[in-house]
Parts: sequence; C-alpha cells; structure tokens
Amino acid sequence: MSALPQQKLLPHCLNGPHGRLAYVDEGPSRATATPLVLIHGWGADLHDWDATVERFRTRSRVIALDLRGHGSSGPSTSDYRPATLAADVVRLLDERGVAAPAVVVGHSLGAVVASVVAAEAGDRVAGLLVLDPAYGRPEGHRDRVRPWLEQLRTDPTELAPDLVAGSVDRTHHPELRAYLRDRVRRTDPEVMRRTLADLHMPAESFSSEPASSRYLVRRTQPVLALNRDRSRARWEAGLLAGPPSRSLVWEDCGHFIHLEAPERFHTLLEQWLALLDGAGEETFTFGSDVVRAGGGT
Repeated sequence: MSALPQQKLLPHCLNGPHGRLAYVDEGPSRATATPLVLIHGWGADLHDWDATVERFRTRSRVIALDLRGHGSSGPSTSDYRPATLAADVVRLLDERGVAAPAVVVGHSLGAVVASVVAAEAGDRVAGLLVLDPAYGRPEGHRDRVRPWLEQLRTDPTELAPDLVAGSVDRTHHPELRAYLRDRVRRTDPEVMRRTLADLHMPAESFSSEPASSRYLVRRTQPVLALNRDRSRARWEAGLLAGPPSRSLVWEDCGHFIHLEAPERFHTLLEQWLALLDGAGEETFTFGSDVVRAGGGT
C-alpha cells in the first residue's frame, strides 16, 4: 500500500549567496549511528521522506532537503546542474556540522545528485542507496528530451505533471498519482524545465550512455541500487565494485518505489544500514531480488 507524504515536517532555511535552501535535520546530533541524507527527485520535495525521517530519526541523525526551486527552497541564481545541486548538499552538511560520512539515499534525479556527491566528495559518503536513478538512459536520449523541453517552454501546463504522475501505476496507486500531479503543478514550470534540461543536455551530463558508465565507476563507496526494470538493474550491477554493493529489482513497483512500497523500502534501508555497520550477510533478506551482471539473480 502506498503512503502519501503527511507534510508534518517543518523545514528550516539556510540562506546564502546561492539562495534559500530548505531542509530538515532530525534525530540526535551526537548519535553514534551513521548519519542519513535523503535527496528527492524531479518535481518532488523533502516530504517524500516524511515517513523515512520518522522511522529512522530515533537511531540516526537524518537530513532531508528541498533541491533548488523545489518545495520551500528558492530558485537557483545560476543553474540546476547535478554538480550544483550536489554542492548544495555538501554545503548543507558543512553548515549543519555533519562531519561523519553519511549514507546518502537518492531517488531519480536525487540518485544522480547523490552519485555526484559520492564521486566528487567521497570522504563525505559512507554508502549510497539509489532508487530508480535518472541515469543510464540509452545513448541518444537527448533527442527524446528535446521535444519535452520545447513543450515545457511553450505550454507547460500538463506535460510535467503527466511525466511524473505517469511513472506510477494508475490501477494500484490512484491517490499517489493525484498527489504527485498536484505537487508538480505547484512547482514553477521554469524550474521544472531548467532542471530537466540541466540534467540531460549539458556536455558533461552522465544521464545517458556511454557517459553514465564512465562516470559512475568513480563511486568507490558501497552502493545499493534498486530499479524497477530488470535490464537496468543488470546494467547497474556491472558497475558495482563488489561486496557489499548489490543491484536489486522490484518489478512490481513504479518509479516512486519509496512511496509505493514504503514498509518494504524501510526494511531494505534498515538492512542496508546494518550491512554497512558490519552485520552478516544472513541478515539481508532480499537476496531473491538481487540481479547480477550478465543475467540471473
């Protein structure tokens, strides 16, 4: 059963030369457990993680933020490239005094941002959990994105809500689809357009192949990748550096895995954190979901 964000978290704001950044920082600041950082996707906000923050703040310090132009964060004064958004994450960790390496969880665009943090500021990251990432698209994906960008420029009313809500199964999660559609409509259409453009169109973008493979091997930390498509899970498995990293597939979910199957996702996150803390493999109960490079489970 899906879980709609409850909007109970009250964000704080970090103001600086690059604009206003909204965030929540929950749990004990002196917790011995590894900090947890949560990064939402395109057209979403930190409330995607309401239930996750509530679930984990008793064991860890948990930080979630609104990316530039999303939720309660201000629009960008420069751009919306993943490297810029990743720099915001590092700046927030610095400002909040988070010195210990964190486990970073990212969904979609957030998985791209999390991967940049891991590649460019590796000492800040103890491990990653990436959910249906917005990278690994087929070569030539820019040609698919260009008409979307033009439509978002000329008639932005419905395309972005359709793209976001359409990634969730209409039969099983109609209430979640309605929530996602309404939330995108409250987001500045120009932010939606520019964020999508800056994800896919720059020369340094790694959202599509072969750039994805070249960039992602720079992640040296343990990575747990969860996709909804088996072929993408198999592709990602080929990029992982070995145990405890692994690639999983949940083919019964749509794009918003953490909202469509929240209890299963939280159990997976708990077990991933335990593995990173040194628990034995016998504690990981999702072995049947693991996909290996070249095929098989």
